[in-house]
Amino acid sequence: MKNNELTEFIDGFASLVISSFDGKTTHSSYAPCLRNEECFYICVSKLASHYANLTNYPNQISIIFLEDECKASSVFDRKRASFSCDCEQIFDERDAIFDKFIAKFSSDETPKILKNLSDFCIFKLILKNGRYVKGFGSAYETSGLNIVNHIMKK
Repeated sequence: MKNNELTEFIDGFASLVISSFDGKTTHSSYAPCLRNEECFYICVSKLASHYANLTNYPNQISIIFLEDECKASSVFDRKRASFSCDCEQIFDERDAIFDKFIAKFSSDETPKILKNLSDFCIFKLILKNGRYVKGFGSAYETSGLNIVNHIMKK
């Protein structure tokens, strides 16, 4: 199993599904994303539930990249990569990261609009451990984007 297979899978996505914690319960949603090596950047409004969760519980974040049901051979066996993350809000590089969003989503005017709104913030998600599942019997533990172990049934 090669690590580049995992990154190729992830790089096929323009967004990720994110779960955050508010101190009592979890909240799931999605966010457009950018990958920079083993980190992801997302744009979040201060009005969104995730904003408070990411700032108050920055070490209790998880993300998943999940194969589209229409592309999967079986709904029971969708390819997926999930990770635990730490996060930090980006202040100094906010405009530069927004410019990367604008370049990546060049056919969409939305990132240009969001860049000029003060309530939209950039968060950096730093991957910790994870799991990459290619199919039945084909699951791998990861450290960041590095595959470290094939998970075998005992």
